[in-house]
Amino acid sequence: MVAEQENRPSNGLTWVTWLFVVLFFITAGTGYYFFAQQQHRIQVLQQAVEQANDKVTNLSEQLRASNLQQESLRQEAEFANRTNTTQRQQLSEFEQKLTELREERDRLETVNREQLNELNDRKRQLDLALSNVTSANRKVEEYQQQLAALQNNLTGTQQRLQALSGELTAKQASLMELSSIEDQYHAAREQLALQQAQNEDYTATISQLEDQLKREGKAMDQLEQKLNRISDEKETLVSKLRDGTTVIKLPEKILFASGSADLNAKGEKTLRLVAEALSSFPDHMISIQGHTDGRAITSRLRDHYPSNWELSSARASAAVRVLLDAGLDKSRLQAVGYADTRPLVDEKNDDDRANNRRIEIYLVPVPVNTRELVNTKDD
Repeated sequence: MVAEQENRPSNGLTWVTWLFVVLFFITAGTGYYFFAQQQHRIQVLQQAVEQANDKVTNLSEQLRASNLQQESLRQEAEFANRTNTTQRQQLSEFEQKLTELREERDRLETVNREQLNELNDRKRQLDLALSNVTSANRKVEEYQQQLAALQNNLTGTQQRLQALSGELTAKQASLMELSSIEDQYHAAREQLALQQAQNEDYTATISQLEDQLKREGKAMDQLEQKLNRISDEKETLVSKLRDGTTVIKLPEKILFASGSADLNAKGEKTLRLVAEALSSFPDHMISIQGHTDGRAITSRLRDHYPSNWELSSARASAAVRVLLDAGLDKSRLQAVGYADTRPLVDEKNDDDRANNRRIEIYLVPVPVNTRELVNTKDD
């Protein structure tokens, strides 16, 4: 009994122990299962957290870029506002200038109409002067033809003089046989003396003309040599027309700056050389003619020269003043502006326009005094 009693507690303890062991393993297994589940969940959560952190980082970068873009847009908006304010101010200034320009346009239109009327009057005067020059040129041609005829008459007169000398010899022989020999002799001598005087007048006039032509030719040759040393122009600066008129061409770059009528130092020196040569032409009218190219006057110069007419006339007048200062007779000089109405070449480039900008000096011969010669011929 006692032994059985002692064994019973031992069996009961074993049963309880095994119960606790089983419970422990069940609890441990359950705990391990839940622990594994929690670890798996923690890993999943960590991965989700890492993904969320990545997304947060991306969103932070996007937010930073958005903030930068917003700041840039704000700066651009401020700049646009400033620009808009400036443009409004400029627009207001432009409107004010436009109003002023319209008023100036109205004033210039009035001035242009007045100048146009004045230019028309000048044109009529120039046409009249041109007609007079043309008439004078025709008279020069007529006088030159008369001079040629006089030269032919001189040859015929010399031949007649020889014939008269023969007749005089015959008359002298016949007068010896006449009772009025002394009277007839004196009459023949008077006729011969008159004929000789006529021939001397012809010879002296022709000799003077030949000497004058030689002096003029020499003066022009010297002038052309001096001009060629001053200018780099390849073309001839001194030429002679068929009617006997001598033309001296002076390019703009020798005399003036572009768009100006003020002579430079080189231009004054050149014109004084021309004046020195013109002193050898005492029997010529001197016409100084200004020419421009076909381009319109720029707005910067319109206050001084509204058009090419004023510019060309001012340049011709400036050249005349130098010739007057050099001692030429003012009654022989004239200044004419032709603007762009008489170009030398068609203007296709800058070189053509430069060729048309020039001063031309025309030496027009004054008709020689042949009245006495003509009267003698008629007698």
